[in-house]
Amino acid sequence: MFELEQAIAAWRQRLESARIKAPDVLDELESHLRDDIDALLRTGLKEQQAFQTAVAQIGELRTLKNEFGAEQKAKRHILLAAIGAYALITIVPVLFKLGSFADVTWSQQRWALAAVLVTVIGFFAGRFFGRILPHVSKRALLITTAAAVLLQLVWLLVLFHHILQTVEWDTSQVVLAVLWGMSPISLFSIPLGMEEAAAGRTPKSHV
Repeated sequence: MFELEQAIAAWRQRLESARIKAPDVLDELESHLRDDIDALLRTGLKEQQAFQTAVAQIGELRTLKNEFGAEQKAKRHILLAAIGAYALITIVPVLFKLGSFADVTWSQQRWALAAVLVTVIGFFAGRFFGRILPHVSKRALLITTAAAVLLQLVWLLVLFHHILQTVEWDTSQVVLAVLWGMSPISLFSIPLGMEEAAAGRTPKSHV
């Protein structure tokens, strides 16, 4: 005899086997499946037919797996490209004294390179730290992201308040200050790592 709840649980297990393991994603897919089943039952279909039709409407496991994997890869590639571009357009001018860095001293060069390295290394360190944290909910991710935004704003306010109170800043000094002002951006890699970790963990319970 067909048992709808057992069929839904088995379908969810197959999704997990296809490496779609993020709890939020699984919950959303299951919610869509249940909504489709309810709608089909109201049309007069039996539970088994409604379940099979709803599964077909949502899509094959391979398609879901490919779409989910492609989304995660695209997000990683965009972020890695962004941090790579940031490193490139800042390190090269500093090393070769181009543009605003034409008149930088050796000491300013070191401080500028340090700011870039702190940002880049902080990005990968934050991502790693986020991945080793325990599983967190979507609410915790939002709180972590909001905290990162707040810290970035506080850091910028403190830094630029100091700049405004200081006279006779030349262009290279201002650019150097901006590089340090951008360094806390790497904090945003922590919620990124947390999200990636959640995508790779099997949820402990099914609702």
